[in-house]
Amino acid sequence: HRESGRIFIHKSLGLTEDEQARGVYFPGEGITGQVVEEARPIVALRIGDEPAILNRTGSLSRPEDRDSAFVCVPILRGQKVLGSISAVRRYDNEELLRKHVDALVVVSYLLAQAVELYLVETVDKVQWEVRHQELLGALQARFKLTAFVGSSKAMLNVFGLLHKVAKTRTTVLLLG
Repeated sequence: HRESGRIFIHKSLGLTEDEQARGVYFPGEGITGQVVEEARPIVALRIGDEPAILNRTGSLSRPEDRDSAFVCVPILRGQKVLGSISAVRRYDNEELLRKHVDALVVVSYLLAQAVELYLVETVDKVQWEVRHQELLGALQARFKLTAFVGSSKAMLNVFGLLHKVAKTRTTVLLLG
């Protein structure tokens, strides 16, 4: 995440919502953090032998998971790392493992443009919402009832009427 520096799971296949929520890392932390920091794929041939496997999600706790490989590939747009994609699978053949790493690299290239568009759209939306709130606050400060002058009985009645209709979407015509 650009502001917090955290790496979190945006989408997953095979993880529960709780497991996905626990999968938070910082750059350089664990294999996922290393991939994001170094912008290069990392393969752990056997999860059970790799100390950099942090298993924050808790999804790799079964005894049979220890013999699986963990493959993590950065999603790159130019020199910029937009995220990573990873897979867990048991491999008996190193050539097959290399082919799957190559396939994940290709998938990461395909994802890069979509991720960049998503990030741009999301950032733009957040920026528009922040600007909207700033303008709304400025308008409310400028046109609050205390900006009106008057303490006569007639003006107090007008202020009372304004308070009644202020929360509704209606047009009010004041004469006099």
